[in-house]
Formats: sequence, C-alpha cells, structure tokens
Amino acid sequence: MYAASRIGILLATLLGGCAAPLFDETHNGRSVRVDAGRVFTIALPEAGSPPPQVRGDAVRLLEVRRDDGGGRDLFVFRADRPGESTIGISGATGETVPPYVLNVRVWELVDRRLRPHPLFLHGRCFGASTSCRRGR
Repeated sequence: MYAASRIGILLATLLGGCAAPLFDETHNGRSVRVDAGRVFTIALPEAGSPPPQVRGDAVRLLEVRRDDGGGRDLFVFRADRPGESTIGISGATGETVPPYVLNVRVWELVDRRLRPHPLFLHGRCFGASTSCRRGR
C-alpha cells in the first residue's frame, strides 16, 4: 500500500503544473536543458542496471528506485549548479538493454520578477509619448 501511494504521489507530481522533468529511453544520446535547483527523473525499462555514472559536477544522483507497477527503474537527480554533466547508465550485463547516455546542461534559474514587462518596453514611456518624460 505504501509503495502504491508513493507511485500515486509521483504520478500526480509529474502530471501537475509544476512537474519535474521526466526523461526516458527516447532521450538516449540527446542533450537536454534543466534549470539549476530542479529535480528530474530518468525512467528506463527495468534492467537491474548498476548505479549511474555522472561526469561533471552540475548534476547529483539523489535516488535509484524500482517502479514495480510499471516495470521501470527510476533514477532521480538534482541539477545543483550551472554547468554540464553527462549521465551514463549501462545496460544489465548479458542483456539486450543498450547503454543510456544523457547530456544535461544546467542553466541558472533567473527570477522572472526582475525582468521588465514586455508592454513596458514598447509602451508610452519608450518613445510613443513624451508625457512620461514630463512626469504626466
């Protein structure tokens, strides 16, 4: 029951508006962008793979768990700092599961409140009217 509730919470989080990025076998060999501070998951077919190897210090492995209901291995990572890391997950020994490689570019998260609103940049105060300059 406990595992089912954890899976339900994970699915609700993934399907919600603030879902953490989820990557799978279709992303093998690709480069992806993740904001610094975000947690993301790689879900692969269950293979009993050894722990992933992470090259670079931008990404950190948090947890490896098995989704018994879906038959997938879930690798949970955190994007710690801006930079680039490569995640390598080898297939199970003697199996037909190919190795998985994901290049992760971690970008600095910018607070959107610090950016001026687009209408302000193109509005009255920037050339369309002189009333702003006169304080009107």
